Amino acid sequence: MGWVEDEFQERSDYEQFVPQLWNAMRDSIGVAVTEFNKHTSDAATNHLTAGDCTAMGKYCRRVAKRFGSVSVEIFLEEKEKALKTSTDPAQPANPICGYRIKADRSGAEFFENRTEGSVGISTEDACRRALKQFIFP
Repeated sequence: MGWVEDEFQERSDYEQFVPQLWNAMRDSIGVAVTEFNKHTSDAATNHLTAGDCTAMGKYCRRVAKRFGSVSVEIFLEEKEKALKTSTDPAQPANPICGYRIKADRSGAEFFENRTEGSVGISTEDACRRALKQFIFP
């Protein structure tokens, strides 16, 4: 297989697997919001909500605090193949980690670059990295 065929295969893999990766992230965000709300004593003020948004593209989820009226968008930046967050559209987005097709082409995964090379990370860990500072400042 030549490089052109490789390029078409890679594009096809992203089209197939990125929606699945994003659905896993959406689920992880939902679990985090549910768990936070379960442990807060005053649901009228200490409450998080999560919903789809298009502020940062088709793979975007907004988590909002009822207390303080602030929110964060968690999204996939498709050109850079990165998971990012944004609390202010006027400011640059905060990169959390990258995403890629797994080496065996069985799906997509989040990853981080380390000194020993890039390492896959779980969706749960990527979600924690995206939301921890927002939920627990």
